[in-house]
Amino acid sequence: AGAFHVVLTNYIGIRNQSFVMDKIRESEVWNQPLEGYSIKILKQNDRASEGAAPGTVREVVVEAVVRWVNEVENGWEKSGTNLKVSNYKYRLELDSRGRIIGGAWISFERPDFIWTQTKPGFTGYMAPLKDLIEMSVR
Repeated sequence: AGAFHVVLTNYIGIRNQSFVMDKIRESEVWNQPLEGYSIKILKQNDRASEGAAPGTVREVVVEAVVRWVNEVENGWEKSGTNLKVSNYKYRLELDSRGRIIGGAWISFERPDFIWTQTKPGFTGYMAPLKDLIEMSVR
């Protein structure tokens, strides 16, 4: 939960970049790109829970509302974006300097895994595709 929070806030909040998550942990893989999020602090404790990461001096319970892009049906008409939301509740474990050093999921629903993809380069005989793609997005 702590790692998810750090990636969420750093990639989308600071870098303004998205990443992909498999949003359901108990079924087949469905990769959903994230569009945004909001965080609400629900509770704060000035002590560590049993089993918290060593060095935890404070804990914060948060609810993250994560907006992600759902699949759209094939068709000829422009369908726009199909944004959905998932609500996750988790505990963040903080050290004496306020850094996230751990966490635990409270909600049953949580991402199974997250990943990013680097932008592919077009080289060799595929190099002309770069110009074609650049012309198509103008």
